[in-house]
Amino acid sequence: MPLPDLSIGLAEYADRIQQLENECRQRDVRCIFLTQPTIWRPGLTLSEQRLLWFGGVGHAGEIFGYASIEDLQHAMDAYNHKLMKVCDQDHLECYDLAAAIPKDTSALYDDVHLNIGGARMVGDFLSKRLLAAAPFAEEPNEVQDSNRAVAHAATR
Repeated sequence: MPLPDLSIGLAEYADRIQQLENECRQRDVRCIFLTQPTIWRPGLTLSEQRLLWFGGVGHAGEIFGYASIEDLQHAMDAYNHKLMKVCDQDHLECYDLAAAIPKDTSALYDDVHLNIGGARMVGDFLSKRLLAAAPFAEEPNEVQDSNRAVAHAATR
């Protein structure tokens, strides 16, 4: 089944990111935003396809069919792009985790959930970036904005 129109959902998502940003600022806490890795890619093996359980299209709990893997990838790419765009425009600390994590079972045990190997990859990815910035690095390589690091992370 084709995906529904994502425009309203993407607009609401951008609003929620900004609400989280405002809440973090009010509480004076560091918020770090991450894109969502997925296994969705062209050429999934049959055994990988059997791991999938997301993508139901329907309303009020009734599923009418399932979106294609390509459409699911497109949708998540749209949400990840929206996150990166909001983070860029609002100078939020954000890392493109989706680009850094392999789209296979070395990192994921289903559509979007990390296995132990994937959790280790995320830990390594984040530790390298967080330890290179304030308050951990002696000479932070990130821009400071009101004592909040602004990171537009390299993807790999």
